[in-house]
Formats: sequence, structure tokens, C-alpha cells
Amino acid sequence: MAAHAEEGNNRKFAFKPVVLDAAAAADPYSTDVWETSRTNPLVAAFPALGWVVPEGSAGTDTLHITPDAVHLVLLPGCRRATTREAKEAVASADVLTTDLDPEHAGRVNRHLYQWGLLGKSYRSISAYWNVASEFLKNVADDDLGPLMLDEQGCLQDSEPFNAASGGSGRSGGAPAAGPLELEWLHSCPWSVLYRQGDALPFLDLARVKALLGSTQRRVTRAEPMSDCRTSAAFLTMWCCTYMKQDPGSVQPGVLIRTLPFFLNQCHLPVVVQSPFMTSSQVLDDYIDGARWHSEPGSRSDIESKRLVHAIREDNCPKLGKIVKRFDTCEEALPHVINLVNRVLPTQAGRPLFIGYSEIEKYLQIRDTMLALLLQSDSIKSGVDLVNAIITDYETTRLAGGGGSSAMASNAGREAMAQEQVRLERLQPA
Repeated sequence: MAAHAEEGNNRKFAFKPVVLDAAAAADPYSTDVWETSRTNPLVAAFPALGWVVPEGSAGTDTLHITPDAVHLVLLPGCRRATTREAKEAVASADVLTTDLDPEHAGRVNRHLYQWGLLGKSYRSISAYWNVASEFLKNVADDDLGPLMLDEQGCLQDSEPFNAASGGSGRSGGAPAAGPLELEWLHSCPWSVLYRQGDALPFLDLARVKALLGSTQRRVTRAEPMSDCRTSAAFLTMWCCTYMKQDPGSVQPGVLIRTLPFFLNQCHLPVVVQSPFMTSSQVLDDYIDGARWHSEPGSRSDIESKRLVHAIREDNCPKLGKIVKRFDTCEEALPHVINLVNRVLPTQAGRPLFIGYSEIEKYLQIRDTMLALLLQSDSIKSGVDLVNAIITDYETTRLAGGGGSSAMASNAGREAMAQEQVRLERLQPA
């Protein structure tokens, strides 16, 4: 009886690859998915992750989810074991054709649940990453359990890159002559995107996997318009742009060495990232990040576009109440800039993305004032509201109560410095 109960308990954490029928397997645009139970704690924790009810399965216990979506939750906090075998296993795992083994993913899922990390509902994947990072930085390697990847069946290979046999890679066979954007990713080991000492060392890898989408089958990788091909072409192009090199003249090894630096360079602050990360959402985030660094003239448009993410309930809800008094984010942007620069003088000249978080801290401190202004009949527009907040700040400061601004600034000083370094480094040395 106890054994059956344990088996049922384990089943709710488990993932199982769905075998496609012949027609679907031959279609490059078919989605590779894993099957899981509706009782899986990930379903309640991430209701917007991309769960799909299988056709003809209404009323059953089954849901489908893409492996790259699951990897966004389970992979970032995993670590590479220190044994030689474990290091070799991760070094031979390639970005294109290697994933977490679905059975092992179930074990990681259960461990995260037992730690309490999946016991709440998250509005965005970045909100979870923040919680997981704070928790995992205090967890010793010996207590990581299945999050410590070793050579014992943690990883699974999909269809090989080509039909060749032999070779040293996990997926078998050295890459044949083929599109550069896939060849170098097949040669790129997980270890290149491993951030030693970070609480979420595989976060960059999880993002890249989400960007590439389905990569499990050769037929998908052979389709020029598939997500994995178009996303890989983006990575190739922007890595070459980052190095100021022509894509046709860059060797795969150079692209591999460049990838982690490029990802760090074009990474947007959490406050303006997309809430969940489908392939198209990750691509949009990376494009905006790359353009923000390489095209100064586009920054105003990008900052306006990204304001809609900053004012989500899980990011800057107080700022959101101000922006909603305007017809559009584009209309609100210059007034938000004015508010940030007037209330946080040290913010002037810094990237506006940082200012979103900093002005939110100030508005939280002045929550009572903001609530009164929002209810006031004299506030007719968003412009009136911004001007009233600035007047309140200046009145308080002149009266000797300027501590609120200082508190807001000091509270985020370390985060601000880190993001400023990331955002202001436009080109490699």
C-alpha cells in the first residue's frame, strides 16, 4: 500500500517524452513535448508556462509541455559535479542536441518542490529565478541532491546532428558540412555557458535552449524557417556583429568563445524582460538588448516598448499606476524620465531601465502620498499626477525630509552599479 502511494506521489513530478506518429515526426514544425500530470506542482506554480491539453484528452489527467519550457525552471539551479567523469559529461553535452533526461528532470522537480520553491504561483519566470537564486546560494553542494549533475544518466541526447558514426560528442559524429549557425552550436558544450560560483549557473544555457525551441529532430534542424534555425542565425549574426566580423569568415570555435560574452552584453535587466520565455519572447528580449547596446538612436523606442514589462504587478506596480493615467506607454515615457531624473538626481545620465526599479522603491516609501494623489479629484491626467509627485518630493526635501529619496537610492545602489556596468559596456575591449 505504501509502495503504491509513493509511486503515485512520484508520478505527479514525472515527465515522459511523447512519441510522435509517423506523419508528425516527418513534419519539421511539429512540437516535441513531454507528458506530465495535471497534479505536477509546476502547473500551479507556473500557470502561464505553456501547458497544453493533448487533442482528444479533455477530462484526463494529462498535460503536454515543451522540454525547453521545463528547462527554464529546472535547469538554471543545477550544478556540475566536481568529479572528472561529471565534468566530462557536461563538457561533451552540446547546446543543440543534449537536454536533461526527462526522468532526471522529474527528480529535480521533486527536490525543488520539497524545498518549497514551487509552493507558490509565479507571475513570471524571472520572479522564480530571483527566489531560487536567494535560496540556492545558501545550499551546500552536498545538499543539492539531483541538482548536482553527474555522469549517472542526468542528460539525454536527441537525434544526432548527422548520420555519421564515431566522434567524441555525446550526440555522435563530428558535424558534417552544414549551416554554420547549427554547426557551431552542435560543437558548443554546456560547460561554455556554465557560470561557476553563480547560484543559477546554467541560467544562460536555459535561456539559449528556450531561444532555440525544438531541436530534438533532424527534420526540424534541416528546415530553414524553423525556430531553431532562425534563432541560431540570430545568435550567429549578433555574435559576429559583437566582434565586428563577417559571418562567413568566423570559425565555429571563435563563435563558441564569444557566445557567453555576447549573452552577458545583450541581457536586459529583469525588470524589463518578457514574463515568460517562449522562443519568440526570448528572441525579442535578446534583439532589444543587442540593439540597445549597438544602436544608441534606438534606445528611446526600446525603453518605451519595455516600459510595459516594467509596470507589471510583479515588477513595478506603483509605477504602473502612474503610467496607466496616460493613453500609451509612448506618451508616458518622457514624463517617467522627468520623474526619475527629478526625484532621483543620481539617476540622471544612467540607463533608464535602472530608473524603473529605483523610482518604484521611492514610490513604495511614499505609498500613502501616492494613494491620496490617485484619489484626488484635482488630478485630471497622468501629467498632473507626475507633477504632483515631483512637487511632493521637492516640498519634502526643502522641509528637511529628503530621507526618502536617499533611502530609495541606497537600497538599490549595489544592483544599480551591477546593471550600469552591464548596460554601459557597449563593445568588447
